[in-house]
Amino acid sequence: MQACLLRSRNCIVGETEAGYQVTRGLLDEYTSLRILAVDCFISCESCPEAKGLAFEEIPIDILSGEQFKPGYAAVNAERVMPTLIHGGHSVFQSLAIIEYLDDIQPSPRLIPEDAKERAYARSLGLMTIADAHPLVTPRVRNHLAKMFGADAKAIEAWGKHWTTEGLATYERLLARRAPAPFALGTDPGLADICIAGQVVSAHFLKLELSAFPMVSRLADRCFEMPAFAISHPFEQPGFKTASAH
Repeated sequence: MQACLLRSRNCIVGETEAGYQVTRGLLDEYTSLRILAVDCFISCESCPEAKGLAFEEIPIDILSGEQFKPGYAAVNAERVMPTLIHGGHSVFQSLAIIEYLDDIQPSPRLIPEDAKERAYARSLGLMTIADAHPLVTPRVRNHLAKMFGADAKAIEAWGKHWTTEGLATYERLLARRAPAPFALGTDPGLADICIAGQVVSAHFLKLELSAFPMVSRLADRCFEMPAFAISHPFEQPGFKTASAH
């Protein structure tokens, strides 16, 4: 089996519009696939890593609008990232990609099999994927500037507000059910991937995490793992190149 994962390269505040990476590799049906955790930016790159998939990254900077070119539009009509191409079939949206990978390569699982645990994992994941993250993507920030005349300071405050709201919600939930050592037990999964992604957004916005100790400790635990560490947007070649200039 052959698969390509097109992922946001510079998705510092989210995965939808910051460039993409193409992940290419052979998926042996009898070996583990790994996916590195997004935001949803971190979410989908860590998934191949977490499942053990060897891949090649091809960074494309969307700031030049490459996601709107015909080649990518043919792959993903929504023209956002990430996109997984497997067997000639395109899968887009982070949660759908993670669920698809769990279906075709069940071990190690990223989403629990138990119905109640699965619902809880999805609930935690969707807090980033559907609530906090969509509010801070580039297209939203650009629209704030275009429609309402928001300047850079106002847009930064907007991003900090919604990122902090997401962190605070995670902190309340982790206080009710403490990580052991990960959100749903002994192994990292969908929930941890998305919580780590929310923390990456906080890193980018230079937010202080002292008010969210449980979230911070869980994210630190995740980033101690190679699959998470190498997927951090700050570790990507494109970010390092841009930071050097």
